[in-house]
Order: sequence, then structure tokens, then C-alpha cells
Amino acid sequence: MAKKDIPKKKEDVKEIFEVGDKEIVSGGVSETPVIAKGQEGHQSKVLRNILIIVGLILAITFGGYLYINSLQSPSYDGIEFTTVQEGTLTFYKTTVPALPDPRATNFYFRTNPSKLKKIPFNRENFTLMRFAALNGTDLFDCNEGDEAIAEVTLLKVHEVLGIGIEKVSSGCESQGLYNYFNFIPSEKTEIIEVGKNCYDIHVSDCEIIPAVEKILAEIIVNYNQK
Repeated sequence: MAKKDIPKKKEDVKEIFEVGDKEIVSGGVSETPVIAKGQEGHQSKVLRNILIIVGLILAITFGGYLYINSLQSPSYDGIEFTTVQEGTLTFYKTTVPALPDPRATNFYFRTNPSKLKKIPFNRENFTLMRFAALNGTDLFDCNEGDEAIAEVTLLKVHEVLGIGIEKVSSGCESQGLYNYFNFIPSEKTEIIEVGKNCYDIHVSDCEIIPAVEKILAEIIVNYNQK
């Protein structure tokens, strides 16, 4: 295929040089490519589209990096986690410094911290007390004994943090002398304040471990602020 000739505009060019007392005139013809009507706008659109594509590629690459990094090192309101793989199980490990028992500084969550953030809880009045009580875990009969795992986890973490805790059925203490966590089967998993330092833990579809780990995350946040 023959190469298409690009139309050019010809113009006479004259240059004057001084050599000693003489003037030397040099002339010639200058050829300038002629841009067809609409061609300049087309080139601008092509350049714009190229820049948009490059920008999208960079955004996707950067977004992918952030997503992968968030999976490997998720966080919960200032608490940093590290993903740990144990066979087919995935755990999320965080470290709490300055504990009463320095041998137990690592906490392992089974629920991704990003999912814990989605469980409704108003922490405005939440205060970590020196004592705590729990009730209602016996109302659940979950697969693989999740209710027992959740209860033991809640008890053990309070013990590690140096907070006394026990199972009670007397209900919320009106003066708020201790944290009270009451577990209730529900259609939605959420934590609702029902009195001073008293909370109803609504659990849907046996999501009792995520519910407990939501409490634990909030406890750690509060503990670190002291």
C-alpha cells in the first residue's frame, strides 16, 4: 500500500545576512504540514483517551495493592491485625501491650475485622469496668459448639485483661457497677445499650462468635485508651 502523502503548505522565506559591508539575501521555500479540519480535535481526543486509560490502570493497580494489603494486615479503629493461616483456618492476630500477664499479649480473632466494623454498636457510652457479667449464652445451640467457644473466649479475655467476670441471671445492675452482656437470639446481629454499662447482644443465625469478637474489639480499643 502506497504511503499517503501529507498535504503541506509552502511559503517563501527570505533571510538577510551582513558580511562586512555587503548584504547577502538568501531565499527559499518553507513547507509546513497542513492540519485538516477536525484533525486537531481528533488528536486531542486520542490523547485524552490514552491518559484516561493510563489513569484507570494506575488506579486499579493501586486499589488492588490496598485491597491485598488490607486482607493481609486488616485493622479495627487503630487496632492492627496480622492474618495467620493455620491449615484451612484463618485467624487475625493482634497484640495488646502492657497486660497484667505479659505472657498473654496475643489475641486471635476468627472474624475478619472489616466484618466486625459492620456490626452495629454505639460506643459513645461504653466504659470498660473492673468487673463484668454475662448471660444468655445457654440459649444457643450452634453447629460445632460456637456458643461454647464464644463464652470461653469472652471469659478468658477478661481474665487476661485482669477483669473479673462471671455468669449471672439477675439482669442489668441499675447503677452500672459492672459491664453486663446479655445474649439474645434475634433476626439481626447487633449490640444495643439497654442501661448504664448494660448491653443486649442480639445474635442472628448463630453469629455468636462475631458478636463476641465485636465486644472484644471494643474492649481492646477502650483498654488501649486508658
